Amino acid sequence: MNKTDVMSWIYFSHPKKADIVNILIIIAIWTVMVIVVNPLGNFPLNDDWVYGLAVKSILEKGDFRLPSPAHTNLFFQAFWGALFCLPFGFSFTALRFSTLTLGLIGAIGTYLLLREVNANQKISLLGALLLVVNPLYFGLANSFMTDVPFVALSVLSFYFLIRGLKRESIIEVILGLCLVYINILIRQYAIVILLSFALAYSFKQRFKIKFLFASFVIFSSGILLHRFYQNWLYSTGRTRVIAENVLSTQQ
Repeated sequence: MNKTDVMSWIYFSHPKKADIVNILIIIAIWTVMVIVVNPLGNFPLNDDWVYGLAVKSILEKGDFRLPSPAHTNLFFQAFWGALFCLPFGFSFTALRFSTLTLGLIGAIGTYLLLREVNANQKISLLGALLLVVNPLYFGLANSFMTDVPFVALSVLSFYFLIRGLKRESIIEVILGLCLVYINILIRQYAIVILLSFALAYSFKQRFKIKFLFASFVIFSSGILLHRFYQNWLYSTGRTRVIAENVLSTQQ
């Protein structure tokens, strides 16, 4: 860990008092909204029953499977949801709380991201609260759909990648990239974040050959991760669609 990394983490671990107050305001408003809506109820919403079946497979069989067809990668979110189901067993209530937790993290991350790009505290709070009260964001946070987890991890990854680029902090860049890779295993669209970072990193380093190569490796690694996951999913017959196609081919 170099001096820049040390100073960066000291700054991160000692936020200003006003920032702490604003984050507490975000948490309080989110909590009140959740209480008013009352997310309790063991029933699916939208299409999250598909993703719920994957969680149920983990809990009951200890194996990740998609019993019904799904277009998202879902892998990380399924295990995240299973973690919330451990205390009392599988339920859509537990799955909703897993998404609500990420929704709150996404709102706090939005505040931190705006502060990182030099927005003042009032504007940053306003931006975070606009996300909190957005009917699409809050509505989907009360389900087990992949939209809110994807947004939350995208915001966090941008936050650390921007901090890392500005402060030349290798640790924060690595942390941001790890969040992107995790996000790819929720929705593959997160690959675009790697592309944007690769372009920004190349530009910052004045398009020198070795940094262009590093950017290419970073972007390509995301594509390879997605392809590897898809090939693993298909070759092991972990989705109903693939299993049925294999059976029909053999017949």
